Amino acid sequence: METRIRMAIHDAGLPEPVLQHVVGPYHLDMAYPAVRLAVEYGRGEHRAPDRALQLLAV
Repeated sequence: METRIRMAIHDAGLPEPVLQHVVGPYHLDMAYPAVRLAVEYGRGEHRAPDRALQLLAV
């Protein structure tokens, strides 16, 4: 699914994201570090409110 997301980003004419960008102990699927934007595709733990707060605190 990550490949499909990258293809959609490319097809939309957007810049290529950084893949597996490291933020503290986490590896983000895709990121635009300059604007602090991350794209995650995964299982349910990514949607937990405490997980989002952990990433914001890094």
